[in-house]
Amino acid sequence: MRVKMDFQGGALALFGYTLLAGILAYFFIVPLAWGYAMLFGFIAANTRLSDGNYVQFVGKGGEIWWIVLFAILPFFFPMLTLIGMKQGDQPPPLYFILLVLAIPVSLYFSFLLMRWMIGSIVFGWGGRLTFNGGFLGMLGWMLLTYVSAILIILPFWVMSAFIRWTCENTSSSTGDRLIWTGSGWGLLWRMFVLYLTSIFIIPIPWMMKWFTHWMIEHIEIERAGVAQVQYPNPQYPQYQQAPPGAPLPQ
Repeated sequence: MRVKMDFQGGALALFGYTLLAGILAYFFIVPLAWGYAMLFGFIAANTRLSDGNYVQFVGKGGEIWWIVLFAILPFFFPMLTLIGMKQGDQPPPLYFILLVLAIPVSLYFSFLLMRWMIGSIVFGWGGRLTFNGGFLGMLGWMLLTYVSAILIILPFWVMSAFIRWTCENTSSSTGDRLIWTGSGWGLLWRMFVLYLTSIFIIPIPWMMKWFTHWMIEHIEIERAGVAQVQYPNPQYPQYQQAPPGAPLPQ
C-alpha cells in the first residue's frame, strides 16, 4: 500500500524554527544540534499520513553536537592562515590545501548528520527508518552536483536524483521503503519562484511552507503490510474508539 505524506505546519512556526537554527549556526555552532532536533521534530509532528498514522522524530541534540561541531570546524583551519594578512593580499598556498582537505572532512560529518536525521524518524505503526547508503556514494553525488553547476540548471536534476538515491538506500524496521516522486523540473521552477518571492521578504515564511509541503508530499511510503493505527492517537481522534489492531478503512 502506498502512503502519502502531507505537511500541515504553520508557515510562521516553520520560519521561526528555521531562523533559530540559522542563528545558532552563525553565532554558537554547537547548540545548532538542538536547533536541528527542534526543527525536525516540528516538521515530523505536523506531517500527516494518508492512512491516518503519524510521524515522530525521536532524535536529540545531545546525540549529534559533536557531529555538528566537526562538520563546521575544518573550515576554521584555512582561516587561521589568513591572520595578519592585509586586504588585497593573496592567500598562501597552505590556505587552499587546508580548504581542499576541509571539504571531504566536513562532508563526512554531514553524512553522519543525514544518517542521524533519517534514523530518528519513526512511524505510528512502529517502523523506524535506517539510512544504508555509503559515504562514498554521497561524496560522488556532491561532486556531480558541483560539476553540473557549470550548466546552471543541471544541478536540480542531480539533486532530484540524489534524493531518489537517498530514498532507495533507506530501509524501515518493518520492511517499508521510501519512494521519491519529484523531479528536477519541479525543483527548478519552485526554487526559482522561492528565490524571486524572497526578494520581497514578507512572503518568505509562506513560500518556505509551500516548498516544504511539496518536498514532503513527493516522498511516499510503500508499506510492507496493512497499516494499523496506534492507540491512543491524539492526532487522529476519529480513530480513538476503534479497538486496538483494527485495520484502517480502505
